[in-house]
Amino acid sequence: MQQHVEFRNLDKPPQMEQQGRYRSNWNRPLNGMLKLNVDGSFSKEKRQGSWGYVIRDNEGDVIQAGEEKILHALDAWYTELYACINGVKAAQSMGIHNFILETDALLTKQAMQGCGFRLSPLGV
Repeated sequence: MQQHVEFRNLDKPPQMEQQGRYRSNWNRPLNGMLKLNVDGSFSKEKRQGSWGYVIRDNEGDVIQAGEEKILHALDAWYTELYACINGVKAAQSMGIHNFILETDALLTKQAMQGCGFRLSPLGV
């Protein structure tokens, strides 16, 4: 499995462009806060996926990161949910309970903020 660029460069804060803008869309959390970024990927042909997470402080320094392959995935949304659930579990296992969770999956965000998906086959 290829590692994402984000995971290969974990020891470096997001890079600045010439005009003072960051290349990525990552926004720093407020002072004293941590941000948990999660993402999932899915291969329709193999019915497999992967997920990963990065916990950063307000300076962009990595507190912890991880990734894992998903051998049996239903679809892309499944991998995004899996990333959210397991990223949160990883943070909690470190004793981190107050953080900002960020995902690029709008459907996942909507499912976590409301109860419209409570009867989904994934149990959310």
